[in-house]
Amino acid sequence: MAANKDDITKPDMVIWHGSDKRLQSRQQVMSAQDKNYTSLAGYDVNAKKFMQYNDSSIRAINVLPKQLYAWAADARAYELDQNLDGQNYADIYIVDLKTGSREKLFEKFYIPGYYSMPQPSPDGLKFSYGKNGQFYVYDISSKTHTNITANVPTSFVNTEDDHNVVKPMTQVFAWSADNKYLFVQDLWDVWQLPVNGKGGAVNLTGNGAKEKIRYQERYQLDPEEKGIDTRKPIYLRQYGEWTKKSGLVRVQAGKTGVTVLNWEDADISGLSKAKNADVYMFAKGTFTTPTEFLWGMLH
Repeated sequence: MAANKDDITKPDMVIWHGSDKRLQSRQQVMSAQDKNYTSLAGYDVNAKKFMQYNDSSIRAINVLPKQLYAWAADARAYELDQNLDGQNYADIYIVDLKTGSREKLFEKFYIPGYYSMPQPSPDGLKFSYGKNGQFYVYDISSKTHTNITANVPTSFVNTEDDHNVVKPMTQVFAWSADNKYLFVQDLWDVWQLPVNGKGGAVNLTGNGAKEKIRYQERYQLDPEEKGIDTRKPIYLRQYGEWTKKSGLVRVQAGKTGVTVLNWEDADISGLSKAKNADVYMFAKGTFTTPTEFLWGMLH
């Protein structure tokens, strides 16, 4: 009886080369992503011109707000080392989306974590980045770098990150809507940092490091906002490092210090607001009670 061709075991062979920049195991994991890769392109209606902004040499590209510029990363030269020692480097470029021109900003830029990468301003003309434990702001138009944390009396290095990296940066909450400030957490408190490096940083919460309270999250109540409006209150989640309590606080516009809205032996999270009313909703749960959703006004 002839064998069914579907029952015949097919040979499986993987060919790799010792000089491959990407380890074979990583090639296999990323094969689907490689096959489905697409490039970013644009069409200038007035000039009737089509432009492709990146290609196989620079795959990672991120369009900044207002779509005037983008930043792109080329990690090809460092890919093998990254696979071997876990350290992430890339050459960073600024791409002019009007002309398609590309200018190298950094060579072998070290990226120990997400917040070291460019975090753009709402106007798309600046971005923050982390380097050697400091936050900087790059102005695309003037091509200037400003260290905005050098004189701030705290550290913005995430010393609790247990990855094999050097000086990962703490969390960047957001830019201000007027592009003048960057809001950053230092593991405890939330700081308002002027992006021109002048005028002095402001510790908005004030008591985090002293009372061992972490202000972990800032709630974006308007899903369409373009940065933090400094004329409005800021709502944050607080967490007690030793008490394990949590709750919600409000920082009034133009002031420092927090107004505690609730502070309980429970997991308080997920604050949201009705679009056309001063009504809020948040989640509350414990290890012994299921999560419930509460709504009402916050006083």
